[in-house]
Amino acid sequence: MRDRQSLWSWRRLLGAVVVPAVMLTVAAGCGISLGATEGETEMFKDLRVEGDFRLGGELHMFLAIEQPYAVDVEVRCDLLDEDAPPTATPEPDATPTPVEIPPLQPTPSNKVADVFQRHVGANPEGGIVDEATPVPEPVEVTFNAPEQAGLYRLRCYTPLDEENEIELTFTVQPILPP
Repeated sequence: MRDRQSLWSWRRLLGAVVVPAVMLTVAAGCGISLGATEGETEMFKDLRVEGDFRLGGELHMFLAIEQPYAVDVEVRCDLLDEDAPPTATPEPDATPTPVEIPPLQPTPSNKVADVFQRHVGANPEGGIVDEATPVPEPVEVTFNAPEQAGLYRLRCYTPLDEENEIELTFTVQPILPP
């Protein structure tokens, strides 16, 4: 009789601990996602490139922007060469400059082209993100693939907050003879 009671106690313990743990594990693996989708930001919702990914081929960039802010925002898209060798940063000049000059945003040494640049108008209802109704700004731009085969990254960002960016990498293939 005692063996049956201890067996029953073990089954109850198993039911109380193991079954809920297994259910939590299964629920976590069911594709439930919290927060923004990968690559999505407050302003940038989607970035796609379609077209002829061979040397000099015509490419089409589709960028989905939703402007939640009450101010104009500058948006830029650059094409960067991911295969470019890194360049050394020059040493600063030891002579102080008497006039204060605002720092310039450095141009990446692997920048191939400016694909897009535009000021997106203020959202009249703009304010706190997630409380304003964002104004959709679909962008479609046509540009040519670089003339050199390799891995490239298309990066769209806001210059005043470069953390607010979306990017996509793709490969440009050489044109093979028939």
